[in-house]
Amino acid sequence: MKVYGLTGGIGSGKSTVARLFHGLGIPVVDADVLARDAVAPGSPGLAEVVATFGDEVLDAAGRLDRHALARVVFNDTEKKRRLEAIIHPRVQMAFMSEVQRLGASGHDAMIYEVPILFEKGLEAKFAGVVLVCAPLEVRMARVIERDGIDPADVRARMRHQLSDDETRARATYIIENDADLAALERQVEALARDVFGVDIQRAPGGTPHA
Repeated sequence: MKVYGLTGGIGSGKSTVARLFHGLGIPVVDADVLARDAVAPGSPGLAEVVATFGDEVLDAAGRLDRHALARVVFNDTEKKRRLEAIIHPRVQMAFMSEVQRLGASGHDAMIYEVPILFEKGLEAKFAGVVLVCAPLEVRMARVIERDGIDPADVRARMRHQLSDDETRARATYIIENDADLAALERQVEALARDVFGVDIQRAPGGTPHA
């Protein structure tokens, strides 16, 4: 099973790219989804997070309050390390389970969407890495509209990620998300064809399918 990484800065549009790959029949696993599952209500992961950081990281329904947890660990390196020690092993186990499941289903390649892939130095673990890039002002506008947060908060998040210039030099494939959806689709289709061997066909009206 060949595993390709998919990453990009906040607001770059990597989740949209992931959906497009999935729509062409390429399996996509999202590290963020695995991380959420690791601390789902009633899970051992959530119990360990609460035991480590206290009930204040829960919302009124007993679910993990991610904003509250972020405030606890954001500027504390040791607390962040303790949180990662709880979540990362569980995410890795879930990922390996997905690799085995997809391999048993007959797939020979998949995509793993990881937000901070380069920041964690993970690129060597993949057969190749697809990087989604977009202009900084476009990324900021997307995140502000999507999350309803202050521009200063967006900039603070971005400071914890490498710049596009740094990640471009380390990526295997680059998708430029600086135009319309049709332009993005064409780039995804080209990679799906050239890297994953997908036979791209277009139905009447121009809708692509594999």
